[in-house]
Amino acid sequence: MDSTMDYRSNKPFVDGPITDLAVFCSDARFGAQCEEFVAQELGHSRFDRLVAPGGPACMLHWTVDLDDKVETVQRLKWFLIDNHEIDRVLLIAHEGCAYYTIKLGVEPEGLRSRQEDDLRRVADQIRDVKPGLRIEAYFAGLEGDQVVFKSVIG
Repeated sequence: MDSTMDYRSNKPFVDGPITDLAVFCSDARFGAQCEEFVAQELGHSRFDRLVAPGGPACMLHWTVDLDDKVETVQRLKWFLIDNHEIDRVLLIAHEGCAYYTIKLGVEPEGLRSRQEDDLRRVADQIRDVKPGLRIEAYFAGLEGDQVVFKSVIG
């Protein structure tokens, strides 16, 4: 493809309310599966996304600088939740997350437990920012070559 050529999407622009937000990791090995799961879980493909290394962990004070965490939470509240009138948030952590193992140094044997605890902490933090939101959390694990989503909160 010529890099100077404009690209025109075949998908039409659709305006209107967006009431759902999904927060998941930027790991491309799980991206398509997270998108598919959220669309199936919501029953539609229109939802806001907050995609970052570690997914929901990007909002916890021990994983990022406190100023970054406060800024992320405030952006989440103002832009995504208030501006888009979000009423449902889906949080997703995944098996083998390098953000946890490399950046945070979590040992593999304690990884899933730590991620599930962190999902609960993030859910509580979001509830503090915007009471009344429906919050669900899931862990995406591998079973063979399939990604399976299991409820942690919901």
